[in-house]
Amino acid sequence: MEFQFLRKDKAYTYLDMHAASFEEEKAQLQSQGWELAEVIEAASKKAAIEQYQSRNTNFVARAAAVGAAIGFFGS
Repeated sequence: MEFQFLRKDKAYTYLDMHAASFEEEKAQLQSQGWELAEVIEAASKKAAIEQYQSRNTNFVARAAAVGAAIGFFGS
């Protein structure tokens, strides 16, 4: 299975690249400001998510740090 990951701010999502609605869903997400990230080939959705998270630990950590800083300075 192949999954196209997309990210926006601190969030990420993914699409099954073999789904009939893939191109339409990808276009909708991009029009909402989601950026294409990486394509991951994995045996399952869970495995793809785990691979994405392990490859992007710096991104996730930076996003968490920014969120914490905004929360800290915003209070």
